[in-house]
Amino acid sequence: MVRMADILKKIKAEKERERLRKAKGTSSGDTPSEEEPAKTDLKPSAAGKAETAPGDKSTEASEGKKEGEETRKSAGERNAAVDPQKEKGKAASVPTEPKSTPGGKEDKYSYRQTLELYDSAINVLSNLLKEDIDYASVDVEEIYSCVEAIINQTKRGNTHLLYLAFARDFRYENYLPYHSVNVCIYSLEIAMGLGYDDDKLTELGILSLLHDVKMIEHIALVNKPRKLTEEERELVKRHPRESAEAAEKLIKDTAGITFSAILQHHERMDGSGYPEGLTGEDINEFAKIINLVDTYEAKIHPRSYRENDLASKCLQEIIDDKPGFEYKLVKALIQRVGVYPIGSIVKLSTKEVGEIIKVRHDNPICPVVKILFKSSGRQVTEEKIVDMKYHPEFSIRRELKRKDLVSKPA
Repeated sequence: MVRMADILKKIKAEKERERLRKAKGTSSGDTPSEEEPAKTDLKPSAAGKAETAPGDKSTEASEGKKEGEETRKSAGERNAAVDPQKEKGKAASVPTEPKSTPGGKEDKYSYRQTLELYDSAINVLSNLLKEDIDYASVDVEEIYSCVEAIINQTKRGNTHLLYLAFARDFRYENYLPYHSVNVCIYSLEIAMGLGYDDDKLTELGILSLLHDVKMIEHIALVNKPRKLTEEERELVKRHPRESAEAAEKLIKDTAGITFSAILQHHERMDGSGYPEGLTGEDINEFAKIINLVDTYEAKIHPRSYRENDLASKCLQEIIDDKPGFEYKLVKALIQRVGVYPIGSIVKLSTKEVGEIIKVRHDNPICPVVKILFKSSGRQVTEEKIVDMKYHPEFSIRRELKRKDLVSKPA
């Protein structure tokens, strides 16, 4: 049986070999190494005073004066926009802005701009997910613009998209547009890790966004608060073929679009999928990505008949189902999305509780964590960021569900 630890060791080994290859061609006077600590690292203060052991008040460190001020100014607005549980006294937090400033024609969006993009994509999908829709009246440019914006921001390192794909709240009976947008975001993230060019990214983005477009016709069945009967399951299994046919009608200019990826997005490598029971290389490469992401996204979010599960547990279940998914895609999912995704809540070896705000592609088990609660259970009053890559004294003990977070009285 493949273990997550084995995959993580391989990822680290591959990254180390890559680093050594680059180092051979780099002189001592060249640009700084990528191994330099991030600004989020716990380190001496500007006054030159060394930080003391974790848990002491003097360990509270910021990501840098300028960014810390920006984060504090916008934190209230962000929480109000994202977390409806705030009024119930439950903890809320959003990722801080990544450090790098991308170049190009369009900069990386702020959190609020990203939220607008995400909600706009949800609206586009909601308008498509109607049983009586007239495809001739659909503005296809809206779909392309939506996908291009997600690609643009993913290429620029906008991690807010990953946060929203994981932590954005929605009612399970209206899960379908959120599921579709999230599958698109995760699919493109994996594709970036695989080195896809712009044309392939656009095609995959369109196909992943529309992969469940006709599931709306079976939504009453899917939302039943019980397991479906065999007859009901067979009805739901029609949706890949129906969605592929609908997408082909919808995207009028079909040049370069391989709609078989939608038809095959429930096929498994071992032949246990549907509708045709295809195996291995007979399955479209985009379909393999969408199948993996569709499975992962569904597991980490609630449905009418079950609660969501912890992301790390869902990932382990996917790894255990080795014959069903292609190894390189599972590895890319771990590298790009993480064992503990951005927005997930973890308990550390220090008994502090924090939120993942950055995933390291070279070492997914050592993310950057924003501390939310002290070891005493009380909410922190000053910002504290832990970059676990440079602080091996910190480790993740377990993942927690956000809804279970309640601060102790001061």
